[in-house]
Amino acid sequence: MSSRPISRKKTKIKSFSRPDSAPTDKTAPDVWLTSLKNSNENTVLLKKVDQNLAYNSTSAYHRQVMAFGKTRKMPEINSPRMAAGTPLYKSKEEYYDEELRLRKEIGSLKQENSTLKTKLRRLEEDNLKKEKEIAALLDTGKNEEFRRTLTDRRSESFIVISNLKHKIMKLEAQLKAKETAYLKLKSNLKTTKVEELQVQVETLHQEIVRLQNCNSEQKFFKKESGNSTKMKALSDTVLCLNQTLEQLRNENQSLKEDLVEALENTSQNKVSKSLNQNKTNSETIKDQEDMKQHELLTVIAEQKKIIKDFEREKAVLEDYLENKPWSNVPGKIQVQGSIVEQLEQLDKQETHLLEELQNMKKLKKQMKSERNHYKKKSEEFELDCQKLQLTIKELELKLKLDNKATNSSLRHRSRTSPTSENHNSRRNSKTKHKSVENIKKLNEEKEIVSQEPQATSNEDVLKLRKNHAAKCIQKAWHQHDANKQALVIIQGTLLAHAARKKFLRQSKKELKSTRLCEEENILERSVKLIQSVVRAHYSRIKQQQIFRENLKTEQIVQR
Repeated sequence: MSSRPISRKKTKIKSFSRPDSAPTDKTAPDVWLTSLKNSNENTVLLKKVDQNLAYNSTSAYHRQVMAFGKTRKMPEINSPRMAAGTPLYKSKEEYYDEELRLRKEIGSLKQENSTLKTKLRRLEEDNLKKEKEIAALLDTGKNEEFRRTLTDRRSESFIVISNLKHKIMKLEAQLKAKETAYLKLKSNLKTTKVEELQVQVETLHQEIVRLQNCNSEQKFFKKESGNSTKMKALSDTVLCLNQTLEQLRNENQSLKEDLVEALENTSQNKVSKSLNQNKTNSETIKDQEDMKQHELLTVIAEQKKIIKDFEREKAVLEDYLENKPWSNVPGKIQVQGSIVEQLEQLDKQETHLLEELQNMKKLKKQMKSERNHYKKKSEEFELDCQKLQLTIKELELKLKLDNKATNSSLRHRSRTSPTSENHNSRRNSKTKHKSVENIKKLNEEKEIVSQEPQATSNEDVLKLRKNHAAKCIQKAWHQHDANKQALVIIQGTLLAHAARKKFLRQSKKELKSTRLCEEENILERSVKLIQSVVRAHYSRIKQQQIFRENLKTEQIVQR
């Protein structure tokens, strides 16, 4: 392609006319947007767009149905009103005017649509032309200027490209050499953990101390016995150990140096990768060299900081191990023997503690379930007590009413004649038989009142005998209930006493054991004690109530 600029067809459109002050770099959509901002003329007929066009285009009936139009006030006439929602009456002229107006609006919208379509078509054509130009510029085969720069050795761009190629070749060679060196180091690298070295050093130190002590003891006994052979052997072992220590230290230093070299190699590899990625950048040579130097310096500084941090952490750990702050904790179990034995002891202690923890958790769950069970029982028992109290109150009220009725009947009898007494006695006997079926306790009082000393007939004698037999049966039944309740009270007290004894025994044992679940166990045991005491108390209250009722019945019988 030729280097001439592409000739573009100038389109004369009023809406796309650029102002004098506008820059030449703007694209067609930018120009269109600026024209829209500067002018309110969006149509070909230079009409302003009506903002309430949708509102005005709808009919009054639709507005009324959608509840956002103004309802017309109808004149008050005696004729029946139209129902809500029915359309209002319009004349033919109004409908005709609306139809004309809508047709005009449709025509204007069609014209606008056609103009917008033409604008879109032109914009698409411009975009296609620009895309073709960009593709032509990117293709090196078609672009003659780019070919000239590559072929002309005198041009600056050719020199830049050749220098970059030479640098890439050198960097690739360096990268390959460093990769081979790194692989060799990996294959010949002797790695040992710092913790293992510390353990070895500690064991060696212990052996040295032991040998020194043995040496001192042997020196003390050397005066008495001239065993020089043992001393020589011990001195030889000490020398061997010292030599091994020095060898280990040298190996440690060499390993540190290898690590530093490996870290530097990795940093250089990162730098080379970053250089390979930045091949496409079209900056000058000097700027690229400056950026590479800065990157290298920053990477080296970061690696030095990391090494310093590792050395500080190592020193802190060594000081921490030497001081051993956890050794001064009170109540700690001391571990003796070699490192393997110490580890075994610690493992056993850990397993024992975990088993104890699991047992304590199980006990805790059991106690919680029992506590919830007893809580439910206590709530049910309280509800039963409340119901019984209500029934007792109702019975007391009924007894009072019956006593009043009996007193009034006795007074009435004293006033009436002896002939009417027989008639009243028969009537009272019938009412008493009915009350026996409903309430047993009230039956006793009513029948006692009916036992008069002046009973002459055989029927009265039979009734008295029956009442006496019923009273005997009731007394025996009350005694049986009292004995049963007494047994319940004794059982409750014995259970409370046994629980108290168990609590005292377990409290002595648990003082020696762990203090994890003491509060919960004490609470649950106290709950058991309280429950047993409450049961005994309720049973005692019931017994007292029964005893009072028996006393009342005996007093009524005596009367």
